[in-house]
Amino acid sequence: MTTGDRPIDFTRGVPADESFPLVELAECAAAVVAGPHGVLVQQYGPSPGFGPLREWLAAQHGVPVDRVLVGNGSLQLIDLLGWALLARGDTVFVESPTYDRTLTLLRRHGIGVVGIPMAADGPELEAFEQALRRQVPKLFYTIPDFQNPSGATTSLAKRRRLVELAARHGFRILEDAPYRPLRYRGSDVPALSELDGERVLHMSSFTKRISPGVRSEAVRARAAERKLALSDGRGFFPEPTDGERFVRLPFCALTPAEIDEGIRRLAVTVEAVREPT
Repeated sequence: MTTGDRPIDFTRGVPADESFPLVELAECAAAVVAGPHGVLVQQYGPSPGFGPLREWLAAQHGVPVDRVLVGNGSLQLIDLLGWALLARGDTVFVESPTYDRTLTLLRRHGIGVVGIPMAADGPELEAFEQALRRQVPKLFYTIPDFQNPSGATTSLAKRRRLVELAARHGFRILEDAPYRPLRYRGSDVPALSELDGERVLHMSSFTKRISPGVRSEAVRARAAERKLALSDGRGFFPEPTDGERFVRLPFCALTPAEIDEGIRRLAVTVEAVREPT
């Protein structure tokens, strides 16, 4: 089956199979098992995570080791925060759109979610401050680098303003930053945790990938006719109706040829939807 014939799936932001360094991982696993920590890594460990890994992460981020917690993905850490820092009925501000699984977890904990619209350079601060005048959240959840699913990166000026607002009003910021190492061009912007290491909780990752997103529900239906699978954009917004003209395009598991063909099909689909009926 050629690329032009087979289905193309723009729904899951998973790594490409060919990106896994299988040989290197096997060598690393063998070295760990044969090394001084071989027994330790196979035994039940402490709740904060494997000690040497926490020490390495602490050095990478320039923080004391007792401030490092290792989790099995961001969702486990967000779930733990839901139990440790939040209570049913609390309010959390999130970007709109944002990571759909975070929205699901917060709602399972009985947390009220307030969406802050996104601009090209991060959250719209006027909307953020208007929301603050109505209610101060316990937490602001943000993905400031190559945001999922919009692709936006928060500017330095906005980062500084956000930590100022957090300090003034007494809420915490949860900085979900798995995509910082994936910059293709330009210069790094300081992490929020570098601007305020006390009030900002920083989550990093080894495995994430990112892609920007584009519009509409009608496009999804017509795209399926062309064997092109698209995500339902409504799941990424606190108010689902805000996502009716939004679709996410994770590209990392596709080959370059599949990406080209998928975008071609998407362009044809959009043109078809735009034509008068």
